[in-house]
Amino acid sequence: MKSQVVIIGRSHSKVVNDIVIGDKSICYIDELNYLGWYILSANVFHISLYYTRVRFFQCFNSLYAKSNNFSNLFYSTFEHVL
Repeated sequence: MKSQVVIIGRSHSKVVNDIVIGDKSICYIDELNYLGWYILSANVFHISLYYTRVRFFQCFNSLYAKSNNFSNLFYSTFEHVL
């Protein structure tokens, strides 16, 4: 089943009864991915930007490493170490 439940509010850390639809239960999770946003279970509404930030720097580093100036910049920066 693709359904998940995240609890937001005072009871976010309490153990609650499972929600059952038909013969399948819906799982409670601490972090919900919805349209690229990660909604966290907390006292108030929180969105985690961790995965967005990681993905941004992965893309940036990939593009930066493939640029023409990367090798020149790398060797000039670490010239004293070599």
